[in-house]
Amino acid sequence: MLNYIKLNFKLMTKKKTFIVAFAVMLAIAIAFPFVTYIRYMKNFEFNMPAANSVFMANTFMQCWDYLVVIFPFLVVFPYAMSFYDENKLGVKFYIQTRGDRKKYYFSQIIVCFFGMFIIIAVSYSLNIILNSILFPKDGNDYLSTISRYSINYVPNILDDNLAMNVLSKGMSFKYLYINYPQIYNLIITLIAATVGGVMSVAAYVFSLFVRQGKVFILLFSFIVFEIFSTIDTVLVSMASKGKCYLMTSILNYMSTCTHSQAGKNYIYILLVMLSFVIAEILVVKRKIKEDEL
Repeated sequence: MLNYIKLNFKLMTKKKTFIVAFAVMLAIAIAFPFVTYIRYMKNFEFNMPAANSVFMANTFMQCWDYLVVIFPFLVVFPYAMSFYDENKLGVKFYIQTRGDRKKYYFSQIIVCFFGMFIIIAVSYSLNIILNSILFPKDGNDYLSTISRYSINYVPNILDDNLAMNVLSKGMSFKYLYINYPQIYNLIITLIAATVGGVMSVAAYVFSLFVRQGKVFILLFSFIVFEIFSTIDTVLVSMASKGKCYLMTSILNYMSTCTHSQAGKNYIYILLVMLSFVIAEILVVKRKIKEDEL
């Protein structure tokens, strides 16, 4: 299995799609700290934000608007289309007949997961490091446009001023966010990288059944993300009528989500990701049996 993983990892790092995905994330991670720093130095030097608050996964930051758009497609790029490409070129049959089918599929799944995991983890971590260098540790720490030193800061973290009924109240990991905000961002980095990896594998598993058109793999990933976001929008609407709200958008769990922490529950996203993993394993096992017939 290890040899299969090494082979697939080498193939992935040479793929243009992986290089493009990595380059895009690194460009965002590197560029926005400098853009933000220059903007504040020119106009708001005495209101410089804290290093943790300009994190690229902070929904208060402009770069998150770009990430929300590209993430549903980006998860496909690292290695999710590997099987489709090999099947299209006709090399899948030769690779499988020279080795174990189980190792073939699961090695691709492992590399697919870690491909997206590495892209997100490295980009987010680099962004945290750059922010720590450029911005002060004790600058203004914005939470939903509320400064750390505002009287509304703590109530906003605890959701004491929240009007709607939520399943999970207040910010997750409150102690870390208040006392060690950059460690909090690192935890978000690990969660985002894991979620991105699982969703990348989901796109790979779907590709096993696509015969023509890579666009359908991209469309599948977009639809999955959109379904969870749409459910979230519906639940917000229901919460305004007194129903209990649970944040369901997958993208929100890949961010610090400072515009609204209300209803964010990491047990939920854990169960969703476990469901995806179980479904992915079952589908691949079925595919292996079909190939052996």
